Amino acid sequence: QCARSGLRTAVLEKTVLWGGMATNGLVLFYEPLCDGKGRQVTFGISEELLQVAIKYGPGRVPPEWRRAESNTRREAGQWYHHSPGIGSRYMTPFVPHAFALGLDEVMDQCGADLWFDTLACQPVLEGDRIVGIEVENKSGRIAIGAGCVIDATGDADIAFRCGAPCRERGSFPSLLYFYTSLELAREAVARNSARGLLRWDHGCGANEMDKGYEGSSPKRSGVDGKDVSLFLTESRRLARERIVARQAEAAT
Repeated sequence: QCARSGLRTAVLEKTVLWGGMATNGLVLFYEPLCDGKGRQVTFGISEELLQVAIKYGPGRVPPEWRRAESNTRREAGQWYHHSPGIGSRYMTPFVPHAFALGLDEVMDQCGADLWFDTLACQPVLEGDRIVGIEVENKSGRIAIGAGCVIDATGDADIAFRCGAPCRERGSFPSLLYFYTSLELAREAVARNSARGLLRWDHGCGANEMDKGYEGSSPKRSGVDGKDVSLFLTESRRLARERIVARQAEAAT
């Protein structure tokens, strides 16, 4: 939005894809933009990105959320504020790599200076004011000056390194993955529909009250380098064990 408004803007991405968990994390479900009662409650860039998510790949918003003609405020073909009582949610599944292609197009068109594979390392401070970011990439360690810095790290890394107070919480290992099988494929053929071909499995982790985890791993800190690695390896071990058990069940 800064670049679209005519401001000189640099966007830093530590991986090689825009989208964060939606693309690199393979979280292929766009959360509903409605209140569950037939009313759209989120608009703006969130709505724009929902449409981008399915522009170059499979995925669909329930047809109840489309409209055939324009009304007083919004152009024809966009989504709309539906009447209460709708039977489905304003959301969509999507394919992460297709979403990445759509995001590339959006970013190319916005006019920002784009930096992939670039890790934001330290804020550049003048007194108590942040005036830039030290970054690390294939060029080495360089500084990018800025009149305004927006911390979109997700963990407030830059804000914390500027001295902002932050609160930390640990996390137990958890898993989330999709699977399929010959049985699911046969059911899909019988229905003449690919819906349901993929199923997702999740669990093992605690809830927001830290209840429900039954494994032996302690909580891991999300802001400690080694703990992040241990969280990932333990979570993937749990997923492997669940998949092996599912395969054994299918073979019997």
